[in-house]
Amino acid sequence: RELSGFQMVGGLEHCAQYPLWIESCPRVRLKCEVEERNECTRHRHCPDKKRCCLFSCGKKCLDLREDICSLPPDPGPCLAYFPRWWYNKETELCTEFIYGGCQGNPNNFQTEGICNVVCKMKRKC
Repeated sequence: RELSGFQMVGGLEHCAQYPLWIESCPRVRLKCEVEERNECTRHRHCPDKKRCCLFSCGKKCLDLREDICSLPPDPGPCLAYFPRWWYNKETELCTEFIYGGCQGNPNNFQTEGICNVVCKMKRKC
């Protein structure tokens, strides 16, 4: 269950207020360059035990037991060319990669700033 909400400090969530993501959707509300197509609108639209969560810049089916920031970069099978950012847990840095535009995994952020807020700040708490 979520422990607390967020406190905005200079446009970014304050680290001490970062929630645990156990049994509840992460609450990451950031300004996005482009709103993404929603993958789902309700929990029942998601496979297995995934939950439909507003995450990063659109609604996505997330496995709340999975550490999103530990997933490898996944360009997906489509052939579009979208520069994106993923969190590399080995280097503890957000790194650019090319996303093909479909599928992939949630370790996929529009900007380095969003990646840092979601993954880097989470690990410093």
